[in-house]
Amino acid sequence: MSLVLIGIGIVAFGTGILGAIGNSRLALWLFGVSGILVGSWPLVAWATGTFEPGPFPSRWWKPTALLTAAWFMSVGIALFAEAASARRVDGV
Repeated sequence: MSLVLIGIGIVAFGTGILGAIGNSRLALWLFGVSGILVGSWPLVAWATGTFEPGPFPSRWWKPTALLTAAWFMSVGIALFAEAASARRVDGV
């Protein structure tokens, strides 16, 4: 069940990114949209019975976990890069 809850969190995070940036940054916009898609997958797969989101019960668990981890890592790196860029522009 935790992967479903993580999916809900990713959808919320992606929606928050979209709400915070508007259309100003294409890369962050893509992370917002991809977050909604990546986060929706565990919810849809669980609801349709494609896989059980427990530890390793189906062949879809590992790709889902890897995709989720890759999304979190890439968003974290992008947000840190954005913050560093903003600090350089502000002269701090």
